[in-house]
Amino acid sequence: TLLASAAAFFMAVALPGAYGQRGLPFAVSYLTVRALGLGLYLAVSRGNEARHAAVRGFAFYSLAGFAAVLVGALASPTYRPALWTAALLFDILAARSGTHVSGWDLHPGHFSERHGLFVIIVLGETLIVAGGGLTEREWSPGLLAVTTLGVAAACAYWWVYLERVKPELEAGVKKLTGAPQAALARDAFTLLHFPAISGIILYAHALEEAVAHPDEPLATGARVALAAGALLYLGGLGVALWQVARRPPWFRLGCALAVSVLVLAGSTLRAPVSLGIVVAGSSAVALWEQRR
Repeated sequence: TLLASAAAFFMAVALPGAYGQRGLPFAVSYLTVRALGLGLYLAVSRGNEARHAAVRGFAFYSLAGFAAVLVGALASPTYRPALWTAALLFDILAARSGTHVSGWDLHPGHFSERHGLFVIIVLGETLIVAGGGLTEREWSPGLLAVTTLGVAAACAYWWVYLERVKPELEAGVKKLTGAPQAALARDAFTLLHFPAISGIILYAHALEEAVAHPDEPLATGARVALAAGALLYLGGLGVALWQVARRPPWFRLGCALAVSVLVLAGSTLRAPVSLGIVVAGSSAVALWEQRR
Protein backbone atom coordinates (compact mmCIF):
# COMPACT_ATOMS: atom_id res chain seq x y z
CA THR A 1 0.00 0.00 0.00
CA LEU A 2 2.83 2.39 0.85
CA LEU A 3 4.58 1.60 -2.43
CA ALA A 4 1.41 2.15 -4.44
CA SER A 5 0.73 5.45 -2.64
CA ALA A 6 4.28 6.68 -3.23
CA ALA A 7 4.15 5.69 -6.91
CA ALA A 8 0.79 7.41 -7.36
CA PHE A 9 2.19 10.56 -5.73
CA PHE A 10 5.24 10.66 -8.02
CA MET A 11 3.03 9.91 -11.02
CA ALA A 12 0.84 12.92 -10.20
CA VAL A 13 3.90 15.14 -9.74
CA ALA A 14 5.43 14.02 -13.03
CA LEU A 15 2.18 14.21 -15.01
CA PRO A 16 2.47 17.88 -16.14
CA GLY A 17 5.80 17.12 -17.80
CA ALA A 18 5.05 13.59 -18.96
CA TYR A 19 5.36 14.53 -22.62
CA GLY A 20 8.48 16.58 -21.94
CA GLN A 21 11.39 16.00 -19.60
CA ARG A 22 9.49 13.94 -17.01
CA GLY A 23 8.52 11.08 -19.27
CA LEU A 24 10.62 8.45 -17.50
CA PRO A 25 9.60 9.34 -13.90
CA PHE A 26 5.96 9.30 -14.96
CA ALA A 27 6.33 5.96 -16.78
CA VAL A 28 8.15 4.27 -13.87
CA SER A 29 5.52 5.47 -11.38
CA TYR A 30 2.67 4.44 -13.66
CA LEU A 31 4.15 1.01 -14.35
CA THR A 32 4.72 0.45 -10.63
CA VAL A 33 1.05 1.03 -9.88
CA ARG A 34 -0.05 -1.15 -12.80
CA ALA A 35 2.37 -3.96 -11.90
CA LEU A 36 1.11 -3.98 -8.32
CA GLY A 37 -2.43 -4.27 -9.64
CA LEU A 38 -1.57 -7.20 -11.89
CA GLY A 39 0.32 -8.88 -9.07
CA LEU A 40 -2.72 -8.60 -6.81
CA TYR A 41 -4.95 -9.99 -9.57
CA LEU A 42 -2.69 -13.03 -9.95
CA ALA A 43 -2.37 -13.57 -6.20
CA VAL A 44 -6.12 -13.39 -5.57
CA SER A 45 -6.93 -15.71 -8.47
CA ARG A 46 -4.78 -18.59 -7.23
CA GLY A 47 -6.79 -21.67 -6.42
CA ASN A 48 -9.44 -20.90 -9.05
CA GLU A 49 -8.25 -22.13 -12.44
CA ALA A 50 -10.93 -20.30 -14.46
CA ARG A 51 -10.18 -17.00 -12.75
CA HIS A 52 -6.43 -17.51 -13.02
CA ALA A 53 -6.73 -18.22 -16.76
CA ALA A 54 -8.73 -15.02 -17.22
CA VAL A 55 -6.10 -12.97 -15.39
CA ARG A 56 -3.23 -14.58 -17.32
CA GLY A 57 -4.85 -13.67 -20.63
CA PHE A 58 -5.38 -10.12 -19.47
CA ALA A 59 -1.81 -9.86 -18.14
CA PHE A 60 -0.20 -11.06 -21.40
CA TYR A 61 -1.45 -8.12 -23.47
CA SER A 62 -1.04 -5.73 -20.54
CA LEU A 63 2.69 -6.51 -20.46
CA ALA A 64 2.92 -5.49 -24.13
CA GLY A 65 1.33 -2.20 -23.14
CA PHE A 66 3.85 -1.83 -20.30
CA ALA A 67 6.67 -2.22 -22.81
CA ALA A 68 5.15 0.48 -25.06
CA VAL A 69 4.92 2.88 -22.09
CA LEU A 70 8.56 2.30 -21.15
CA VAL A 71 9.84 2.60 -24.74
CA GLY A 72 7.80 5.77 -25.16
CA ALA A 73 9.35 7.26 -22.03
CA LEU A 74 12.87 6.51 -23.30
CA ALA A 75 12.16 7.65 -26.87
CA SER A 76 12.16 11.19 -28.22
CA PRO A 77 9.15 13.28 -27.15
CA THR A 78 8.26 13.43 -30.84
CA TYR A 79 7.40 9.72 -30.90
CA ARG A 80 6.03 9.50 -27.35
CA PRO A 81 2.35 10.23 -28.17
CA ALA A 82 2.29 7.46 -30.79
CA LEU A 83 3.93 4.91 -28.50
CA TRP A 84 1.68 5.75 -25.57
CA THR A 85 -1.34 5.54 -27.85
CA ALA A 86 -0.14 2.05 -28.77
CA ALA A 87 0.02 1.25 -25.04
CA LEU A 88 -3.61 2.32 -24.70
CA LEU A 89 -4.58 0.08 -27.62
CA PHE A 90 -2.79 -2.85 -25.98
CA ASP A 91 -4.82 -2.21 -22.83
CA ILE A 92 -8.04 -2.26 -24.84
CA LEU A 93 -6.90 -5.49 -26.51
CA ALA A 94 -6.14 -6.92 -23.06
CA ALA A 95 -9.64 -6.03 -21.89
CA ARG A 96 -11.21 -7.63 -24.95
CA SER A 97 -9.15 -10.81 -24.80
CA GLY A 98 -9.42 -11.26 -21.05
CA THR A 99 -13.22 -11.29 -21.03
CA HIS A 100 -13.65 -14.18 -23.47
CA VAL A 101 -13.42 -16.58 -20.53
CA SER A 102 -15.43 -16.92 -17.35
CA GLY A 103 -13.95 -16.68 -13.88
CA TRP A 104 -13.84 -12.97 -13.21
CA ASP A 105 -16.35 -13.21 -10.33
CA LEU A 106 -17.63 -9.75 -11.23
CA HIS A 107 -19.86 -7.88 -8.74
CA PRO A 108 -22.09 -5.57 -10.84
CA GLY A 109 -22.97 -3.24 -7.95
CA HIS A 110 -19.33 -2.63 -7.03
CA PHE A 111 -18.31 -2.36 -10.70
CA SER A 112 -21.00 0.24 -11.36
CA GLU A 113 -20.18 2.20 -8.22
CA ARG A 114 -16.48 2.50 -9.12
CA HIS A 115 -17.25 3.86 -12.58
CA GLY A 116 -19.90 6.20 -11.22
CA LEU A 117 -17.50 7.64 -8.65
CA PHE A 118 -14.91 8.24 -11.35
CA VAL A 119 -17.44 10.17 -13.45
CA ILE A 120 -18.36 12.27 -10.40
CA ILE A 121 -14.68 13.03 -9.68
CA VAL A 122 -14.08 14.22 -13.24
CA LEU A 123 -17.23 16.34 -13.17
CA GLY A 124 -15.99 17.82 -9.89
CA GLU A 125 -12.88 19.05 -11.69
CA THR A 126 -15.09 21.14 -13.98
CA LEU A 127 -16.58 22.84 -10.91
CA ILE A 128 -13.04 23.80 -9.87
CA VAL A 129 -12.57 25.43 -13.29
CA ALA A 130 -15.77 27.43 -12.85
CA GLY A 131 -15.05 28.41 -9.25
CA GLY A 132 -11.44 29.28 -10.00
CA GLY A 133 -12.59 31.81 -12.59
CA LEU A 134 -14.47 33.77 -9.94
CA THR A 135 -11.48 33.98 -7.63
CA GLU A 136 -8.95 35.12 -10.22
CA ARG A 137 -10.66 38.04 -11.95
CA GLU A 138 -13.04 40.92 -11.41
CA TRP A 139 -16.69 39.92 -11.43
CA SER A 140 -18.87 40.98 -14.34
CA PRO A 141 -22.32 39.96 -15.60
CA GLY A 142 -20.72 37.90 -18.35
CA LEU A 143 -18.37 36.09 -15.96
CA LEU A 144 -21.19 35.35 -13.52
CA ALA A 145 -23.31 34.00 -16.38
CA VAL A 146 -20.48 31.75 -17.64
CA THR A 147 -19.65 30.32 -14.22
CA THR A 148 -23.33 29.78 -13.34
CA LEU A 149 -24.00 28.02 -16.62
CA GLY A 150 -20.77 26.06 -16.24
CA VAL A 151 -21.94 24.68 -12.91
CA ALA A 152 -25.43 24.05 -14.34
CA ALA A 153 -23.95 22.07 -17.25
CA ALA A 154 -21.90 19.92 -14.85
CA CYS A 155 -25.05 19.27 -12.79
CA ALA A 156 -27.00 18.36 -15.94
CA TYR A 157 -24.21 15.97 -16.98
CA TRP A 158 -24.40 14.37 -13.52
CA TRP A 159 -28.19 14.09 -13.81
CA VAL A 160 -27.94 12.52 -17.26
CA TYR A 161 -25.58 9.85 -15.91
CA LEU A 162 -27.03 9.03 -12.50
CA GLU A 163 -30.71 9.12 -13.44
CA ARG A 164 -30.68 6.43 -16.10
CA VAL A 165 -27.27 5.36 -17.38
CA LYS A 166 -25.69 3.98 -14.21
CA PRO A 167 -28.72 2.02 -12.90
CA GLU A 168 -29.67 0.65 -16.33
CA LEU A 169 -26.12 -0.50 -17.12
CA GLU A 170 -25.84 -2.12 -13.71
CA ALA A 171 -29.18 -3.89 -14.13
CA GLY A 172 -28.14 -5.16 -17.56
CA VAL A 173 -24.89 -6.62 -16.24
CA LYS A 174 -26.70 -8.28 -13.32
CA LYS A 175 -28.89 -10.25 -15.72
CA LEU A 176 -25.90 -12.13 -17.15
CA THR A 177 -23.25 -14.48 -15.78
CA GLY A 178 -19.84 -15.77 -16.81
CA ALA A 179 -18.07 -14.56 -19.94
CA PRO A 180 -21.14 -12.72 -21.39
CA GLN A 181 -21.43 -10.72 -18.18
CA ALA A 182 -17.74 -9.80 -18.25
CA ALA A 183 -17.96 -8.81 -21.92
CA LEU A 184 -20.97 -6.55 -21.35
CA ALA A 185 -19.35 -4.94 -18.30
CA ARG A 186 -16.20 -4.33 -20.37
CA ASP A 187 -18.09 -2.72 -23.26
CA ALA A 188 -20.85 -0.81 -21.47
CA PHE A 189 -18.73 0.44 -18.59
CA THR A 190 -15.00 0.38 -19.18
CA LEU A 191 -14.60 0.94 -22.94
CA LEU A 192 -17.64 3.14 -23.54
CA HIS A 193 -16.83 5.28 -20.51
CA PHE A 194 -13.66 6.38 -22.31
CA PRO A 195 -15.51 8.68 -24.75
CA ALA A 196 -17.75 9.94 -21.95
CA ILE A 197 -14.78 10.92 -19.76
CA SER A 198 -13.05 12.45 -22.79
CA GLY A 199 -16.20 14.49 -23.39
CA ILE A 200 -16.07 15.90 -19.84
CA ILE A 201 -12.40 16.82 -20.28
CA LEU A 202 -13.17 18.64 -23.53
CA TYR A 203 -16.05 20.42 -21.82
CA ALA A 204 -13.71 21.54 -19.01
CA HIS A 205 -11.27 22.94 -21.60
CA ALA A 206 -14.06 24.89 -23.31
CA LEU A 207 -15.31 26.17 -19.94
CA GLU A 208 -11.82 27.38 -19.06
CA GLU A 209 -11.72 29.38 -22.29
CA ALA A 210 -15.22 30.74 -21.65
CA VAL A 211 -14.20 31.89 -18.16
CA ALA A 212 -11.17 33.65 -19.64
CA HIS A 213 -13.29 35.49 -22.25
CA PRO A 214 -16.86 35.54 -20.92
CA ASP A 215 -18.14 38.44 -23.04
CA GLU A 216 -16.85 37.15 -26.38
CA PRO A 217 -17.74 34.28 -28.70
CA LEU A 218 -15.77 31.12 -28.05
CA ALA A 219 -12.65 30.70 -30.13
CA THR A 220 -12.80 28.01 -32.79
CA GLY A 221 -10.83 25.48 -30.74
CA ALA A 222 -12.96 25.99 -27.63
CA ARG A 223 -16.17 25.81 -29.65
CA VAL A 224 -15.08 22.54 -31.27
CA ALA A 225 -14.13 21.18 -27.81
CA LEU A 226 -17.53 22.12 -26.38
CA ALA A 227 -19.40 20.53 -29.31
CA ALA A 228 -17.25 17.41 -29.37
CA GLY A 229 -17.48 17.10 -25.59
CA ALA A 230 -21.30 17.10 -25.66
CA LEU A 231 -21.34 14.57 -28.52
CA LEU A 232 -18.86 12.24 -26.81
CA TYR A 233 -20.51 12.44 -23.41
CA LEU A 234 -24.19 12.23 -24.32
CA GLY A 235 -23.60 10.08 -27.38
CA GLY A 236 -21.04 7.76 -25.77
CA LEU A 237 -23.34 7.02 -22.86
CA GLY A 238 -26.17 6.56 -25.35
CA VAL A 239 -24.19 3.87 -27.14
CA ALA A 240 -23.53 2.22 -23.76
CA LEU A 241 -27.29 2.13 -23.13
CA TRP A 242 -27.74 0.69 -26.63
CA GLN A 243 -25.37 -2.16 -25.69
CA VAL A 244 -27.58 -3.09 -22.73
CA ALA A 245 -31.09 -2.42 -24.02
CA ARG A 246 -30.35 -3.58 -27.61
CA ARG A 247 -32.23 -0.57 -28.96
CA PRO A 248 -30.89 2.93 -29.65
CA PRO A 249 -31.95 5.75 -27.29
CA TRP A 250 -32.98 8.00 -30.14
CA PHE A 251 -33.87 11.06 -28.08
CA ARG A 252 -30.52 11.08 -26.30
CA LEU A 253 -28.56 10.56 -29.50
CA GLY A 254 -30.61 13.19 -31.32
CA CYS A 255 -30.03 15.74 -28.55
CA ALA A 256 -26.30 15.02 -28.56
CA LEU A 257 -26.12 15.68 -32.29
CA ALA A 258 -28.34 18.78 -32.11
CA VAL A 259 -26.29 20.35 -29.29
CA SER A 260 -23.06 19.72 -31.19
CA VAL A 261 -24.37 21.20 -34.44
CA LEU A 262 -25.83 24.29 -32.74
CA VAL A 263 -22.62 24.99 -30.82
CA LEU A 264 -20.46 24.55 -33.92
CA ALA A 265 -22.74 26.75 -36.01
CA GLY A 266 -22.86 29.50 -33.38
CA SER A 267 -19.54 31.13 -34.22
CA THR A 268 -20.95 34.58 -33.35
CA LEU A 269 -22.72 33.53 -30.15
CA ARG A 270 -21.22 34.74 -26.90
CA ALA A 271 -19.79 32.16 -24.52
CA PRO A 272 -22.80 32.13 -22.13
CA VAL A 273 -25.16 31.34 -25.01
CA SER A 274 -23.02 28.41 -26.18
CA LEU A 275 -22.92 27.03 -22.65
CA GLY A 276 -26.67 27.57 -22.38
CA ILE A 277 -27.19 25.31 -25.39
CA VAL A 278 -25.30 22.52 -23.61
CA VAL A 279 -27.32 23.02 -20.43
CA ALA A 280 -30.62 23.00 -22.35
CA GLY A 281 -29.77 19.88 -24.36
CA SER A 282 -28.47 17.89 -21.38
CA SER A 283 -31.42 18.90 -19.21
CA ALA A 284 -33.84 17.92 -21.97
CA VAL A 285 -32.30 14.44 -22.06
CA ALA A 286 -32.50 14.08 -18.28
CA LEU A 287 -36.12 15.28 -18.11
CA TRP A 288 -37.21 13.07 -21.00
CA GLU A 289 -35.63 9.95 -19.54
CA GLN A 290 -36.88 10.65 -16.03
CA ARG A 291 -40.42 11.19 -17.32
CA ARG A 292 -40.27 7.88 -19.15
